[in-house]
Amino acid sequence: MDLTKSSFFKHAVKVSFSKVDKDKSGAINPHELTLGLALLYFKLSQKVPGIADPPSLEEVENYFKSFDRNKSGDLDLEEYGEFCESWVKTKGVNLTGALITGVAIQALLLPEIANQIHINTKGTILEHVPKKVLMIGVVLISKFVFK
Repeated sequence: MDLTKSSFFKHAVKVSFSKVDKDKSGAINPHELTLGLALLYFKLSQKVPGIADPPSLEEVENYFKSFDRNKSGDLDLEEYGEFCESWVKTKGVNLTGALITGVAIQALLLPEIANQIHINTKGTILEHVPKKVLMIGVVLISKFVFK
């Protein structure tokens, strides 16, 4: 699964570019690029937590030069998109690992937590709550805890 080919990724690139291109010149410099990547990282991590670490300014400046094809000192949207795609592919994105972890948590850990709650609440009001309802509660709570 190549996240960088998805419509979600392409939209995230456009949104992050437009947010940092404050003067609407259609180009961003290395400092704006660092902010753009941080915004892109934030947007992607909402969908896939832990997908990659945001870059440092020094990393961006070193990587920037190879994507500024016309040597203008700025990146246009196309260059920025290529930069983001390359960054995500080479800088530690582990989509498969994130998906496997998510599935494992959902399929193995959360049901066991719900089961332990059910077992350990004998004699309380929670004893009368069906296991499936406890499971839904645990899943909902996990969405806030693992955000």
